[in-house]
Amino acid sequence: MSARSSGWKRVGTNIVWGVLITGVVGLLLWPQVVRVFSGSENDTTVPVPAVVARQATVAELKHAAQAQGVCYGWALVDGLGVTSNVSEGSSVGDGVPVYNQPSCPRWVQVRATIYYTSALSEAPDSAAVEIVSSADLAAQLPTTAALRRFGLDADVFVDDPDDAVLRAAMVLPLLLHEAGLAVAVPRRTAAPGAPLDTAASGAPLDEVGSDLWRSRWLPLLTAIVLIVLAGAGFVAGWRQRRGSPP
Repeated sequence: MSARSSGWKRVGTNIVWGVLITGVVGLLLWPQVVRVFSGSENDTTVPVPAVVARQATVAELKHAAQAQGVCYGWALVDGLGVTSNVSEGSSVGDGVPVYNQPSCPRWVQVRATIYYTSALSEAPDSAAVEIVSSADLAAQLPTTAALRRFGLDADVFVDDPDDAVLRAAMVLPLLLHEAGLAVAVPRRTAAPGAPLDTAASGAPLDEVGSDLWRSRWLPLLTAIVLIVLAGAGFVAGWRQRRGSPP
């Protein structure tokens, strides 16, 4: 075989490998591209707590309110949405705010405001959590730092806000008792809120956040490596073609 034929064969082999690697890159990236441009990765909707979970939370908060003489509630807010209140409820009922209720002169509420950004945005998702109350309780009210003991920090609210806000609401009676603002809540014999009680143990959740680089770093890194390999194959083929004897 002549040197020229051998050179062209090497060039052809490199080009074939380059095309194959590029094809693999395309197959790996295609699902990500479809999801991003179809809008599913750009969904910034704050999830609403499930009906069963809300009802179980109301039952537990009602039990605590009857024992302590303090009403409890929650509010989940979409900080960037057109409709701000995603979910609100209390010991009075699902969908019923805890404040401005004649039956609740003393009240405490956990309020979580969620800020979800687009998957294409460099800005991170975030959450602002606060505990608010009637004026007579405000001076000794526990801060949101107390929620971290139960695994309820800002990252958890970003990752799973619908569950986190209900868990936080159920922790409020215990926090008020620890602060000396209310008596201990007697243990229930029935357990309509058992699934939520289990969740309140603070088990770790999945990785926080929804933006593109944080949640897609592994396939993106793989794609970059494959693109570099494909480019190296084309460059090697081009250089061998130019350097092959006529």
